[in-house]
Amino acid sequence: MMGACAQPASVAAYGYVREVVPGIPTRAAEGAAGMSLATGLPPDYYIYIEVAKGRSVAANWVWLRGHYHHCSLMLTSTPVQIASDEAVPTGVKETLVPPTPNDVYRVLVGAVMTEAPRSREGPMPETGNEAVVSLTVDKTTQDVPIRDLKHLKPKAGM
Repeated sequence: MMGACAQPASVAAYGYVREVVPGIPTRAAEGAAGMSLATGLPPDYYIYIEVAKGRSVAANWVWLRGHYHHCSLMLTSTPVQIASDEAVPTGVKETLVPPTPNDVYRVLVGAVMTEAPRSREGPMPETGNEAVVSLTVDKTTQDVPIRDLKHLKPKAGM
């Protein structure tokens, strides 16, 4: 499934990006094959983490497209759905996270960090991934990679 990556037994991640374009998005503004648009406007990220119900979870940081960010978690209910087209209310929705009995958290992306969060040994999870979320789950730190962020239809920005 595009936008989702299976993780070690207890964690799943879902990642989406919605580019922001000046004015009203047109078909040409959507980019070819989901390519990132060079608009100078920051995109909206929709990143969700799914863990077994009742687990203790805390966010450490999120790495997005080459930059570390501060982040926090917000518990949310499923299914997670958003309007398919924010410019024209059609009633059509995109399901970002399907219904699940597990706990689902939205990763709220904050400011860019001025320094890398820690020194690490071994392979960097950022290699070959568009996003990585560092979590502490039941007192164990785990880096959760998201290989590809699924591109949603762009929205208008000012």
